[in-house]
Amino acid sequence: MKTHLVFFYDGVISQKFISDLKDIIKGIIKKHNLNNEYLKKIFEISVEELQNIKDYSKEFVIEKNKHFGIGVYSLEYDEVKEKFIIKFENLINREDEEKLSSYLLNIKNMDKSQKREYIKKLLRKYRGTHHSGIGFLEIAKRADDVEYSFEKGKDGILFDLVVYI
Repeated sequence: MKTHLVFFYDGVISQKFISDLKDIIKGIIKKHNLNNEYLKKIFEISVEELQNIKDYSKEFVIEKNKHFGIGVYSLEYDEVKEKFIIKFENLINREDEEKLSSYLLNIKNMDKSQKREYIKKLLRKYRGTHHSGIGFLEIAKRADDVEYSFEKGKDGILFDLVVYI
């Protein structure tokens, strides 16, 4: 696999960063002469997980009474397969690892139609509220594959999510 890094960010995940990312991704897609289908997928997947990091990361800053998580985001391109790899990394609380791991394993074992049905069910159940599980389902539905890992550290659990599209 011949991959190269096309974008890397390590820092505060603010709403401004998430908004600016669309223009960054648009430039990357144009540079690689790819269709806008990649732009849409990469942006939607990125927004879903970056919102999770922004809202749930154990490491965070508070600016103007708003909570912003800290995390890592990278975008790589595999020239041979002509596919993108999106990587996310952030610290989570120890008590969240088991719940998140079980939930992600359940999602990984669903087929596309099961994911769609489960999304509908969660949207009805959590109408009008924010629920991170829906974001993970949306990511899994749009991706070719998703991998994740947890690494125990002294400050919490390092959560890595790798999405292939």
